Amino acid sequence: LFSVTQSKEDLDRLYEIMKKIPSRNAVRIKEHIMLKPKVVMPPYEAYFDHPKTNMPALKAIGKINAGIYCPCPPCVPLIMPGELIDEIFLEELLRYACPGIAVCDVK
Repeated sequence: LFSVTQSKEDLDRLYEIMKKIPSRNAVRIKEHIMLKPKVVMPPYEAYFDHPKTNMPALKAIGKINAGIYCPCPPCVPLIMPGELIDEIFLEELLRYACPGIAVCDVK
C-alpha cells in the first residue's frame, strides 16, 4: 500500500519490479453479488449491548451478526452488526474462507 510517505523513487522501483512479472492470460473470477442484508437491530446495539457467541458459520443462519467481516480483498464489509445472517451471506462468507462468525445472544 502506498501513501503520501512514499517517494517517486519508491514508485519507480515498484514499476520496474512489476514490469519483470511475466504476463499471462487473464483468469476469470466469479462475479460478486450485491448483498442486501436485512437490518434487524441497530449496529451499536448488536455490537455493544448484547453478549456475543462465536460459532461455525454453517450454524449461524437466522442469527444476528455481532461483528464486522471485511475480508481482504476487497476490504469492503460483507455484513455489519445488526444484520441478519442468511444463506446468501453465508455463501459469500465461506467463499472468503471465514469458518466462524460472532453472533448476538438475543433471547
